[in-house]
Amino acid sequence: MRIAIVLGAFAIAFASLTVSSYVGKSATADEPINLTAGYTMLKLKDYRIHPDNMPLLRMWAALPLLAKNPMFVLVRGYRAIFLEGQAPVWGSLWKLWIAAAAVFILGHAWFYKLRRSFADII
Repeated sequence: MRIAIVLGAFAIAFASLTVSSYVGKSATADEPINLTAGYTMLKLKDYRIHPDNMPLLRMWAALPLLAKNPMFVLVRGYRAIFLEGQAPVWGSLWKLWIAAAAVFILGHAWFYKLRRSFADII
């Protein structure tokens, strides 16, 4: 019984030290603030969040996050057409149109599947 208590105390101490080292000493402990800073630097041109280090690496790390936003693809296409006078890059636009068509078809099918359960009040 006494050995079990001692082993339990060591297991609890080991678990607490492990979790605290993940939070405080991890190489990725500051990634959320760096991603937030990079996103605001790219999107809003605001360099006030976490201005300690160089902004280039933060902005580089936030590019995939920004590219997941569908409005980023559309704005980049419109910017290429209206401001630069060039054709938009179709590599990312076709993915957006495929995803939009898939969402439309799935929504249409779901609507017609559930149409009988809608109330006909009007």
